[in-house]
Amino acid sequence: MDKGTIIILGYIFMVIMSSASCSCGHDDRMFCVSDGTTIDIGRIKESCGPHHFRLAVMNSSNDTLHPSGYRSSCRCISADIDRGIVVAPGTEYIFNAVYNPAGHAGKTNGYICLLYSNGMTAEIGINAEVIPCRHPIEEEHPYDFGEGLHMSHRLLHFGKMRAGDCGEVYFHIANSLKNKADIRFSTDTDTYTGCIRMRQPGRMDADSRDTIHVKFTMPVDAVPGDTVTVRLQPSVDGRKTAHSLTVIAIVQGA
Repeated sequence: MDKGTIIILGYIFMVIMSSASCSCGHDDRMFCVSDGTTIDIGRIKESCGPHHFRLAVMNSSNDTLHPSGYRSSCRCISADIDRGIVVAPGTEYIFNAVYNPAGHAGKTNGYICLLYSNGMTAEIGINAEVIPCRHPIEEEHPYDFGEGLHMSHRLLHFGKMRAGDCGEVYFHIANSLKNKADIRFSTDTDTYTGCIRMRQPGRMDADSRDTIHVKFTMPVDAVPGDTVTVRLQPSVDGRKTAHSLTVIAIVQGA
């Protein structure tokens, strides 16, 4: 077997193992936990939707407990709590929990806190790694500027800044055309040209996305109370788009 074949087979094996290690939908595991426990539900594909699993919470107290509800760190974590259950000391309460990976990417952590009618709680940490899916351009870049250019913002607001201060924000852009396009930004006035620094997107592939960071330095002669407004005009292959990106900053007093 030659070296090239070995490399290809090795790559295929890695892809298969990576896919196999990602959970999708339902998890047959039941996690035995108690207050303060943190579990890891592993790698989850965002494309698979909500991930279901079970938690078995031990009653380590000397009291009989009655589950009354739950709270969680975000709406992405939910549970189905049976309020009619009686949990004797030394026994477990088993319930279904759900983690929704939509909109998440990479390693995440949160918690779910089981509430009892007597005021006791059991908080369980939940770790996961989300494998993101590729979303439609319009979903993550809702503003259509024309000429195939979509962006995440129409307004970049730097808030209040003192003269000489520098701030930074970012926005996302996407080329929705079926061919490559040269995308650039220019200011509508020379007054603040030196105050704005940003990387030009340049040549973008078809159906590609990019993140652009914009740095703005408030002019030293800016008058407190004034609002500085700059319009960044995008162009696609030399053609101006129908809409411009507005940059705003408010001059704060010393």
